[in-house]
Amino acid sequence: MDVRENEQAGGPFANPEAMLLPEVGDASEASIHTSVAFLQDTLTGMGLSDELNLMSSEPADVATTCNALYALLLQHQKDAQYKEQLRQEMSRARSEIKLMDKERSKLESMLDNKEREIGALSNRARAGDDARKEEVSKARRDADDLQKRLFGSERRLVQMQHEIKRKEKEYERLQERLSHYLADKKRNESAALDMAGKLATGAATGAGAALSKSSVRSDEGLKAIVAAYEGKQSELARENKDLRAALSSLQGEYKEALNASMARRQADVAAGPVVEEAFLRQVPMMNADELRAELAVKLKVLQRRLGNLSWRGPAEGKDYGSVAEQRLANDLSIAKSVIQDQEQLIACVLGALRSAQVAQEAKYQSEIKALVQRYQGQLASAEAALAQAEGEAAQGEKAARALEETRRAYEELLEQRDDASRRVKEYEDALHSADAKYSRALKDATNKAESGVAAALAAARAEVEGEMTRMASESTELQLNLKREQASLRAETGALRERLVAEKAASSKAAAERDEAIATLQIHIQEAERRGAARIKVEMQSVIATKEAELAALAMKIKDSEETIAAAEQRTEQVRVQMEEEAAAKVRAAQQEHSAAIRAVEAAQATALAAAEMRLAEAIRESSRDRSAMSRDLDSIRRDSEREISALNEELISAAAAASQREAALKITLGQQHEEEIALLRKGMGQDRATLLAKAESDFIEEREILSERAAQLQAQLDAERCALKGREDQLRNEARKVAEAAESARKYDEMTKHYKDLMGRYAPGMGAGIFLERAVGRRAEEMAASKRGLRA
Repeated sequence: MDVRENEQAGGPFANPEAMLLPEVGDASEASIHTSVAFLQDTLTGMGLSDELNLMSSEPADVATTCNALYALLLQHQKDAQYKEQLRQEMSRARSEIKLMDKERSKLESMLDNKEREIGALSNRARAGDDARKEEVSKARRDADDLQKRLFGSERRLVQMQHEIKRKEKEYERLQERLSHYLADKKRNESAALDMAGKLATGAATGAGAALSKSSVRSDEGLKAIVAAYEGKQSELARENKDLRAALSSLQGEYKEALNASMARRQADVAAGPVVEEAFLRQVPMMNADELRAELAVKLKVLQRRLGNLSWRGPAEGKDYGSVAEQRLANDLSIAKSVIQDQEQLIACVLGALRSAQVAQEAKYQSEIKALVQRYQGQLASAEAALAQAEGEAAQGEKAARALEETRRAYEELLEQRDDASRRVKEYEDALHSADAKYSRALKDATNKAESGVAAALAAARAEVEGEMTRMASESTELQLNLKREQASLRAETGALRERLVAEKAASSKAAAERDEAIATLQIHIQEAERRGAARIKVEMQSVIATKEAELAALAMKIKDSEETIAAAEQRTEQVRVQMEEEAAAKVRAAQQEHSAAIRAVEAAQATALAAAEMRLAEAIRESSRDRSAMSRDLDSIRRDSEREISALNEELISAAAAASQREAALKITLGQQHEEEIALLRKGMGQDRATLLAKAESDFIEEREILSERAAQLQAQLDAERCALKGREDQLRNEARKVAEAAESARKYDEMTKHYKDLMGRYAPGMGAGIFLERAVGRRAEEMAASKRGLRA
């Protein structure tokens, strides 16, 4: 049981006035009765016993006296233990304050390091994005260069084919010239032979008289004709020889080129079908790049075979009326094989596209499920953060209640101080009454004294009255000092109360701002989730609906008539371009919205974090200022009290030395009692102030820890939101890439279809200009529409 419990229980120390005892007793044989009466009154006031008799020698009275002394000793021991416990608690609190200061500096350094790491990571991510963009642009440039080279090689191939056709036409023209020349030569020879026969006949049937002359003339004419004929023959032989040499050289060149091309084309024809069974089995396991490369190779082979329609040799086992019919039959068989290869290739490609689309849809559904799960996890974490914030608010209310209890305890201390001041006033009244009693006794003694010492007594009385007046003025000054100290303590109490109200308002404001930041984060998360899922779903549905409409329109147009193919292709091209523009616009709009949302969320998070940091720094500064101001006030009050007490002690000692022995004893007793009362008051005030300082420091440490935890939570939420936004941006980038790849595939497919139609129209105009390809496309459109309807069902 401590002093406060004894006071509450009515123990020996229920009356604080009983503690006003002198440090050294002055009892003697002459004053034993006065001392016994004084001790009995004092012990009775302390509540030890109402029947205490110190002048008795009875065993019961002696036992009562011993019990009183034992109670006093026990209370003194408890007071000493209580003081030691308070001293240990103060030392422990100081060590804890030092540890908390070190921990705060460590946490601040860790926070700075984390901020620097976040900045470095953001810079690294930005550099990585720039590098990826540069790589993507470089890959696009390489793809464009390869496409240009491919187009150039195709143009060179077409030029070579035109050159071969030109050589064929020149060869036919030379053959025609040779045939004309041989016909002219044959006519000239027949005319010369007819002329020689007519001359011989005329010579045989002529007159006999002119036989000698005509024979001579006919011999000369025949010689001239023969000579002319031989000259003509030799000239024709030379010309024929030159023509044969030129023709043989042309035939050699033509045979070499024709043999090379025929060998290559015969190798292509003998190679079998383009679409093998192994290729059809490997198509489902191929990725996009391998399938694209294989299709490019197959298309080149098909183009080369279509270019070889008129270069095959005569068919074996059949008889044809002309070479043209034989050539047409060969071209027909090659066209049938090429069309069959095209149908197989288109069928396998469509199957691969269907499986890729199914896999893509499955992947998209899994991604959507993962996104939903991630957002649910984020929502759960946000709810946990909200629950934690509510717990923090409860802790803040608990701290406010603790502060309220501290205020009440401080008010109780103020009431105790008022009681102490009241006791001081009562002590001063008792001092004045004692002074009056002493003056009356002194006056009676001086009346009975001899006339010789009357003057001395009068001087002594005057001196004593002056001393008492001075003591009264000093007591008044002490009372004024106590009143000033009371006013300062009241002002300090008001300041503490105002600070308590301000801290409570600040904590409520911080809780409101925290709730508002959490609500804003939840709203942003819900908006991002709703925008992402709804926008992707609407875009995919619009793209699927547009594709289905295109395929249905294309199928209807193909089935209606072959004459509207050109117009349908033009409309399809327009729709495709419009679709690509719309898809690109949607992707750009989505990216802009996403970037705007990211910037808004980052700005809100940065604002909330900056506000939290500002509040933390301001709270730390205010706590530091309050603590330093409180320390300065306590030091100043302690110094003033010590100066006043030392001055009062000096004055009391000088006054006691100037009086007589009895007066000195009385004054010393009163001064000692007064000094002990002041020491007790100082002790109580110091303990109360130390308690308040310890509580204020503990509240500051708790508030600092709460703010540090909140800052760490906000940083963790910011990191989580950044990771989620980065993942969403990557997903949108992948979606844009997929849309671009789909558009590129559609464009290449349209170019391939157009090229096939041109080839069919050029080399097989009677085959319907690619009717097999159009029918395959129609069947593919119907299959895709049926699969879409099945998926919707």
